[in-house]
Amino acid sequence: MRLLLDLGNTRLKWAYAAPDGKLSAMQALVHQADLRCWDALVGDLTHVNPDAITQIALSSVAGARAQVLCNLLREFLPDRPILQARSTASFAGVTSAYSAPETLGVDRFLALIGAHQRASMGLGTQIIAMLGTAMTIDVLHPGGLHAGGLITPGPSLMRASLHTGTAELPLIPGNAVALGRSTADAIYSGCQLACAALIDRVVHDFPGASLLMSGGAASDIMPLLRCPTARELKLVPKLVLEGLHRYALKYEQID
Repeated sequence: MRLLLDLGNTRLKWAYAAPDGKLSAMQALVHQADLRCWDALVGDLTHVNPDAITQIALSSVAGARAQVLCNLLREFLPDRPILQARSTASFAGVTSAYSAPETLGVDRFLALIGAHQRASMGLGTQIIAMLGTAMTIDVLHPGGLHAGGLITPGPSLMRASLHTGTAELPLIPGNAVALGRSTADAIYSGCQLACAALIDRVVHDFPGASLLMSGGAASDIMPLLRCPTARELKLVPKLVLEGLHRYALKYEQID
């Protein structure tokens, strides 16, 4: 069994890949400086039987915190190899559009690999929108050709930037409405709709493309989309982990 971990800017997501390739349900925690934040992961590893885990695969965009996680994993799962995914010019059938491919966020690269694997189901061009701390949108053409992408703050980061960058705008919960009648609702709705509008714009530019959405805020943004030209719209919460599993399998074949 392979342990798959996706360490983002705010959350750690993980799942287990069985020998037949099926992924377990995804779990998540918010990571922070306090080492107790990893307790949910340790508890889950104990529950699933650590001896059954033969390999660990990790995707991380969280910088130094990845080393903290690796240290914990080596302590709890000694002698298990840890494969840390890296973005490259091409891998597992995906060719990066970046002139410096190593600078493409590894979570985006793995999402492209996961989407390319799904392309075997007959999908054409795919638009991959991931909504976490940041929102990223990437376009993947048939044959695994990455066309490029966009990066913008995710809805929660937009709201936080309004709070920190202004004197009086509050960071308080709001509701999604067409037009806010309170500052909280206006901020919340404006940030949600800004993300939805950008996704709609990319879908408009690639008529007939399929849209895959992932990330913690994806389910909140999906109902706000218009996307009349999308061939298919899917919520794929484990897309990065699917790509990471494919990456690990391909890496084994290369070795």
